[in-house]
Amino acid sequence: MAEIAEHLRDAKAILLAGPGQAKLDLRSYLDAHSPAIAARIWGVEASDHPTDPQIVAWARHWFKAQDRMH
Repeated sequence: MAEIAEHLRDAKAILLAGPGQAKLDLRSYLDAHSPAIAARIWGVEASDHPTDPQIVAWARHWFKAQDRMH
């Protein structure tokens, strides 16, 4: 998970999404080991095996909606 945290280091906003427990485990890891990164998590959402184009479309829509709130 440290490698994932390193890739997220420069992200301005983060959406954790996917099936199962992994997104929650990553959130917990970031809370404990990289609180500055964890503070930029805007959401943790369940999704059931979407395709890459579905992920891109969903993220664009989600971040536009969230941007109005942040």
